Amino acid sequence: MIEWWNTLTIVQKLFAYVAIPSTLLLIIQTVLLAIGMGQGDSDADDPDIVDGDIDLDGDTEGAIDSDPGLRIFTVRGFVAFFCTFGWMGILLTKNNIGELPAFLISLVFGLLCMFGLAYMLKAVLKLQSSGNISISNALGKSGTVYLSIPPKREGRGKINIYLQDRYCELEAVTDYEDKIPVGAEVTVVSLSGDGVLVVVPKVGANNKKTK
Repeated sequence: MIEWWNTLTIVQKLFAYVAIPSTLLLIIQTVLLAIGMGQGDSDADDPDIVDGDIDLDGDTEGAIDSDPGLRIFTVRGFVAFFCTFGWMGILLTKNNIGELPAFLISLVFGLLCMFGLAYMLKAVLKLQSSGNISISNALGKSGTVYLSIPPKREGRGKINIYLQDRYCELEAVTDYEDKIPVGAEVTVVSLSGDGVLVVVPKVGANNKKTK
C-alpha cells in the first residue's frame, strides 16, 4: 500500500484523498445494510425506507399509498459520487490523461453514478412499496426522528419507523415541551386527526433535549 501511494503524483494523491474515505464509507454502508442496520440513516433517503402520502378516504383510512420519488442528493448518493470521482481520476491520470480532462471526465462519471443510484433506488422503493400500510399499526411502536419535531405541535417533523415488515418515513408531531432532535428515539402514542403520528421521547432512551 505504501509503495503504491509513493508512486502517485500530487494530483493523484488528491483524488485518492477523496476516493479512499468514500470507499470505506461505502463498504461500511453496505455491511450495515446487509445486517439490517443501514435502513435508518439520518438522511432518510434510504433505499429501504418507504415514503408516501396518507390516504384517509373510505376503507383505506390510515393507509399509506407509497409513491417513491427520485432521490438524488442522499448520503449514499454523495458517497457513490466521491468514490467514482476519486478512483476514475486516479485511473485516468495514470493513463496519461491530462489533469483538467481527467477532472472533468471523473466529474461526469461521478454524477452519472449518483443519478444511476437514484434511479435504481427509486425502482427498489417502487417494488417495496406495493400495497398499503395501515398507519394505525404504528401505535405503541418506536421509531427514530429523521426530521426534528417542533415542541407542543408547533410544526411537523418526520420519523423512520419499522411498520408491516418495512421501514417507513412518516410525519409526526409531539406534545412534548422541547424539540425532539434528529436521531432521538420516540414512541407513537396516538394519531392526530389528519393521520399524523403523535410521539413522545422513548422512555429509557438516551435522548438529548434541545430547546
